[in-house]
Amino acid sequence: MTCHAIVWPRAFQRSFSNLCPRQRREHGTSYTVPTIGVCITCFNRRERTLRCLRSLRQAHLPSGTNLVVYLMDDGSTDGTTSAVQAEHPYIRLYKGNGSFYWAGGMRLVYGEALKDQHDFYLWLNDDVELLLEAIERAIFTLNALRRSVGGEHLIVGAMSDRDRLTTTYSGLVRDSRVFPWKLKRIDPDPDEPVECETVNGNFVLIPGEVAQRLGNIHPAYIQMHADLVLGIAAKRIGVRNWVMPGFAGICDANVSGRKNWKTPGLSLRERLRLMEHPLGAPVRPRVAYSRNFGLWAPIVIAAPYLTLFYELLFKQCKPEKTD
Repeated sequence: MTCHAIVWPRAFQRSFSNLCPRQRREHGTSYTVPTIGVCITCFNRRERTLRCLRSLRQAHLPSGTNLVVYLMDDGSTDGTTSAVQAEHPYIRLYKGNGSFYWAGGMRLVYGEALKDQHDFYLWLNDDVELLLEAIERAIFTLNALRRSVGGEHLIVGAMSDRDRLTTTYSGLVRDSRVFPWKLKRIDPDPDEPVECETVNGNFVLIPGEVAQRLGNIHPAYIQMHADLVLGIAAKRIGVRNWVMPGFAGICDANVSGRKNWKTPGLSLRERLRLMEHPLGAPVRPRVAYSRNFGLWAPIVIAAPYLTLFYELLFKQCKPEKTD
C-alpha cells in the first residue's frame, strides 16, 4: 500500500489542463466539451436511487464539464422508473426484467456509455450520496497523479457509513502473502491518495482511453466480482489504482435480510441451491474470477464449498425444520 505525497490547493481548481475535449457525435449531436459518462444500476430502492441522483445533480464539476447519466432499472416494482423520469428527465433510462442484477445492469449501461466515447467514466452505486466536491476531487487527484508519477490511473472514492465512523467501501489490498485472492478494505487518507490492488465499484473514476482499452464487463459476471476484476485488469495493463483523499460519499454497508447459503439451520440441498443463486456464489462467475489467480484458481473456485462443508462438519448446522 502506497501513500503518495501531493501538494493540494486550498480550493480545488475549476479547470484542468489535462482535460482535452474531443469532437465526436453522441446520439446524433456533435459536441466538444469534456464529458463524464455516469453508469448506475438499480432495483427496488426508489428513495435511495433518487437521493443518489439528487446528490449527483448537485455535484461540483470542473468548469465546462458535463455529465451524461446512464441508469438501468432492472425491473423495479416500487415506482423507481416513473419517479426517476419525473424528477430527472435528462437521464438515459434503460429497463430490465429483473434478471440483470448488478454486474449485468452495469454491463448494459457501461456498454452504452462506451459507445459515446466519453473523456471519463464513473461507476456509481445507486445507494451512494455523494459529497458535493467528490467528482471534482477525483478528477483533480487523477490529474495530479498523472503529473507526479506519470501513466494512467483508476481513482476510487471511499464510502463511509452515515455516522462517518466506518469505511464501508473503498480500495482493497492483499490481506495475505500466501493467498492472493484474500483482500482487505483500506481507509482513505485525509490528505493524500493511497495506492491499492483493486477496487469496490461504488465510486470509480475511469479515464476514457483506459476504459476503451479494458472494454466492457465480461458476460460471466452476474452480481459480484466485476468491480474487483476491473481493478485487477487495470493493473495488468500498467494502470495503477488509487483511493482518493477523504471520503467521496455516504453509503451504508449493504446487509441483506434475505435467506442465503450461509443462513444457519438450512439443509445441504437448500444451501447448494442458494449458492447457485446470482446473489450467492454461483460457479460460472467464480470460474471466470479464478482465472486471475493462476495456479490458485481451483482453490478460488472451491472456497465456498470448502466453507460450506466445514460449517456442516464442525459447526453442526441443523437441517431446516418442516411442519
